[in-house]
Amino acid sequence: MNRHDLKQPIGWILIVLSVFVVFGTLRNKYGGGPPLHQLIPIFGIPFVVLFLAIQTGLCFWFRTRIGLAWITGSFVAGLIASSIGESIWNERTTPPQNPAVERILEEHGLATSNYDWTRHKLVAGACLSGLALGFGFAREKL
Repeated sequence: MNRHDLKQPIGWILIVLSVFVVFGTLRNKYGGGPPLHQLIPIFGIPFVVLFLAIQTGLCFWFRTRIGLAWITGSFVAGLIASSIGESIWNERTTPPQNPAVERILEEHGLATSNYDWTRHKLVAGACLSGLALGFGFAREKL
């Protein structure tokens, strides 16, 4: 098997992983907590760095320079979209005034004012770039 034959399977792996991380570990649009909040420590900032490094390495391995532009543009778009989501959530939601209630909500993975929006933005950007690169590889556009 040569490199060209591996593009499509690797593209689909990037797509599946990105969708799993987004829908499993990020807050949904209705303000609920992440469905798989137990995986948040696994898919944090180190995951973002590793995932972006793997995407960059794949672009160099497949010798596609335009892929780096796709990664950068998609990452920035993910940051902007999740920043807008944060501002909308902050505008609509009033956090509970009782710290005990907030602690119980956090334990069950529900929306609280202590949600890590920085992690959310970085993971969203990395996963959006993974989706873009994955579709580029799967559709052989890159």
